[in-house]
Amino acid sequence: ATHWSRLSESFPVIGIDEVTEPAALLAARSIKTQLLKLPDEVSIGPVECTYLQTNVPRSSRPPVVFLHGFDSSCIEYRRLMPLLEEQGIEAYAVDLVGWGFSSTSNVRDVSIRTKREHLYAFWQTVCGGRPMVLSGTSLGAAVAIDFCAAHPDAPASTVLIDPQGFIDGAPPVPKPLARLGIRVLKSWPLRWFANQLAYFDKKAMATDDAIRVGLLHVSRDGWEDDALEWLVGGGP
Repeated sequence: ATHWSRLSESFPVIGIDEVTEPAALLAARSIKTQLLKLPDEVSIGPVECTYLQTNVPRSSRPPVVFLHGFDSSCIEYRRLMPLLEEQGIEAYAVDLVGWGFSSTSNVRDVSIRTKREHLYAFWQTVCGGRPMVLSGTSLGAAVAIDFCAAHPDAPASTVLIDPQGFIDGAPPVPKPLARLGIRVLKSWPLRWFANQLAYFDKKAMATDDAIRVGLLHVSRDGWEDDALEWLVGGGP
């Protein structure tokens, strides 16, 4: 049985009491927090980072660091992390600043530069600056590509899953339309449609509970403003 839920005290995840999926409940109980020092150009004080971690001792092998996709969270990796722990793999699933559960109260913006600096500080502070296997999904892959370009010595290798880094950035959206779009983004119908697109086994995976899990992070203070800033700015 996995023991990774014992790594930290429970992080307050609003809405988790409505979720029944065991993997999501375990992940929510396992979220860790770390305060990071970022450059003054992108922060006004210590910046929070929330993440999941397998309960595996450090070894000579590179740790694996996972980056979730757009408007998601570290709980995206809730089914994978226990499997990696069973294989004795040191792994981390990181909330990219501006998405997920990490507070953004001390960052000046949620731009790609701030995401890069946030990830770099996590790598230095939590991973000890050891070469890592960096894996990103969708827009998380775009962040991984940007990070590798800025810090080519940090990754031992890189894994890009359905990467969104090889397309032009989205054009900036007018702010009034963007605000409306962000509110639609947190709606049940849109999340239901996204689940239908995302899962192959729709009967088993595209459930109402999966929608609840996908909406957990939108209750974070500042989520709407952060999403709006990203959308208005055109993304990476």
